[in-house]
Amino acid sequence: MGRGGGFVSDRGRGARGRQGPVVWDMLAHTPDKIWNNQNGDVACDHYHRYREDVAIMKQIGLKAYRLSVSWPRVIPAGTGAVNPQGLAFYDRLVDELLAAGIQPYVTLFHWDYPYDCSAVAAGSTPTARAGSRTTPASWWTSSPTASGTG
Repeated sequence: MGRGGGFVSDRGRGARGRQGPVVWDMLAHTPDKIWNNQNGDVACDHYHRYREDVAIMKQIGLKAYRLSVSWPRVIPAGTGAVNPQGLAFYDRLVDELLAAGIQPYVTLFHWDYPYDCSAVAAGSTPTARAGSRTTPASWWTSSPTASGTG
C-alpha cells in the first residue's frame, strides 16, 4: 500500500524556502478563478510536518510514498541558480522515509512549474499566463500506458 503527494499538499505558510512564484499560486490568487477564492497556501503543511507524516505512514503500514519535486522550490526562477534550501527539504524527507522503511518514488514534474517560465512562454497578461499550460505533459512523462503500448 502506498500514498502520493504533490506540491500543493506539502505547502504551509513559510514553506517556500526562497521558492519562486508558481503558476498554480498565480491562478489560485486570481479572483474568481477558484471556488470561494480558496488557495493552497496552507494545505496540510507537509513541508513543516513531514516527520509526523512519515511516522503516521509507518504506523499505518505504508510501504511506498510518491512525492513530487517542486521545480520552483529547487530552481526558483525556472533556470539558473539552485536553491539549497529546496534540495535540503527533499533530502530530509527521503532520509526520513528510508529510515521508516518506506520506499520513496519521485515525480520530477507535477505541473508546478515556475511562473517566470510561464510568463516567458505565454507572452500575455499575468491572468492569462497563470492559467496557461505551456509545457505538454508528453515532454515530461512517459509510461507504457501513456504511449499506448501497455
